[in-house]
Amino acid sequence: MTDNDEHEPDNERAREHLVSTQCRACGTSIDYAGTGRRPQFCSPACRQRAWALRRVAAQLGRPDPMPTVVRDVVERVIEVERTVPVPAHTPRLAADWVPLLEQLDRQMRDNPLALFRSRWNILFQDHPFSC
Repeated sequence: MTDNDEHEPDNERAREHLVSTQCRACGTSIDYAGTGRRPQFCSPACRQRAWALRRVAAQLGRPDPMPTVVRDVVERVIEVERTVPVPAHTPRLAADWVPLLEQLDRQMRDNPLALFRSRWNILFQDHPFSC
């Protein structure tokens, strides 16, 4: 939360999912679609090479030659639900919208970029490229 936010979050949920991982044989980055088993190798050749190295290591009585640390890239998504009060002047009936839409129509005809500029300045007031 920044100091500019008017409302505190009512409910916040975080979830993480794997985006990519490293090949256990060569260290190449492997993209993960998010479904199915997580990939361990980038290709059948790396899978076969790893199997052969494990087999030889077992025959020689040595530990597993494959690295135990593999870098996983995880994306964290935070969903925040906020209760936002509805302004009292919000029209509830279709007939209440007519004067507001007529006013908007006049504003757009008189100076079409004025409304855009005012919204742009509100959205990007903290950025150096603002109007």
